[in-house]
Amino acid sequence: MSLPAAMRDARLTDLDERGLMPLAQARDLLARTRVFRRGEGEMVDGRFVLESDRAWAALLSLADAAEFVPVASRLAWEADPRGRDNLALYERYGDGVLPWIATRVDGEGVLHDKPWCVLPCLFASGSAEAFGIAASIRDGGEVLWQWISRHPEIGYRLLAERASEDGVAAAIRTLHRIDPRGTAHRLDADVLDGLGLVTPPVPDAVRAALDAAPRVEAGPSTPLAMAELDECFEDYQYPMWDNANDFCAAMRMTGFITPGGVDGLVFQSLTTGLGEDDVRIEFHRFGFGDAFGWLLGIRHEIMDEETAARIVATRTAGGRPLRPLPAFGDAFGPLEVHMLTLDLDEAFLSGERLKDVLELPEAAAPLFVLDEWTMPETDEPASGAEDLVLAVEALRERRAITAALNPRPREDYLRERIAVLGGWGASW
Repeated sequence: MSLPAAMRDARLTDLDERGLMPLAQARDLLARTRVFRRGEGEMVDGRFVLESDRAWAALLSLADAAEFVPVASRLAWEADPRGRDNLALYERYGDGVLPWIATRVDGEGVLHDKPWCVLPCLFASGSAEAFGIAASIRDGGEVLWQWISRHPEIGYRLLAERASEDGVAAAIRTLHRIDPRGTAHRLDADVLDGLGLVTPPVPDAVRAALDAAPRVEAGPSTPLAMAELDECFEDYQYPMWDNANDFCAAMRMTGFITPGGVDGLVFQSLTTGLGEDDVRIEFHRFGFGDAFGWLLGIRHEIMDEETAARIVATRTAGGRPLRPLPAFGDAFGPLEVHMLTLDLDEAFLSGERLKDVLELPEAAAPLFVLDEWTMPETDEPASGAEDLVLAVEALRERRAITAALNPRPREDYLRERIAVLGGWGASW
């Protein structure tokens, strides 16, 4: 949720030259507000505007962060603004919101994560002050390691400098558990030794697969952090075969090395659904020194809704009649059958096209492409999945792997989907 969206949600009739609620109006409204709550609402231009929408717009319209902090700090927060990953406060006031975020951590180190924009705004800041707030939370280093995964350059430096602090040490232990070799790459041995952390060798099966693959010569880079994958898999923000809201017909994983930058992985999913009837490629990106996870605002359309609707109506594609696939019976409709017959090399984007569409670094170069691998089981971390460990280690060692350790065809995932969720698409 952005700053302009907050103003639209409040349905303000007279924005000032800043594009915000006039300052006097914002101050007057907040002077009468003691509790941030949903409150009563009314329909305005087709939008149901809540008391909280107006209060939120007012909070975003104060003169500066110095005025915002004491006002926000005295409020009792009973409700949240619209949008769970709301960054409007950070967009408006930048690091100036951090003193307010610090008030959401009590004297016992307990984070009071209300409103729900507290953590997104904390994660948005790459400052030492933000690191300090995350380190002050007594949660076993959970928030801090997630902050580090977003700001590794300054994050690992501060981890090394403050490793003797309990919260910092807990975060190092978590990062080392998730990605021992990546953490050892970024932290000096004396830091790990001081915490009694021993870095294990690469698992035998992974080691054998790496040794069998050719090594590509390239300049040094920062390795992809497995912690990025672990966080997204923990939050169910990863490419899924069994999402009840869409149908995925195929996936592809491409590993990039980025000399002088950060290596990365891109997952492509051939998909329909999520409230739309076209056929498209959805993307998940990890590494590259950029925001990671599902790239909700980026997509590559394979087939528009009109074409997809014609396939469903005529049960044909390109003049070829479509029939249910014997492997799946009538569980999938005509459009899904057509998706399953597409040439994946034509549907998925190549390395150079991915760089263009996802705006990857110019130096990024594809190292490997995999169409079959075994995803983690439900609630299993990415760091526990052998094939994802192989992918991350292959990037680190510049190994051009050609197959996963446990290649699993899409047919297996689709049969599981049918067993758990049933079919998808128009009936025959």
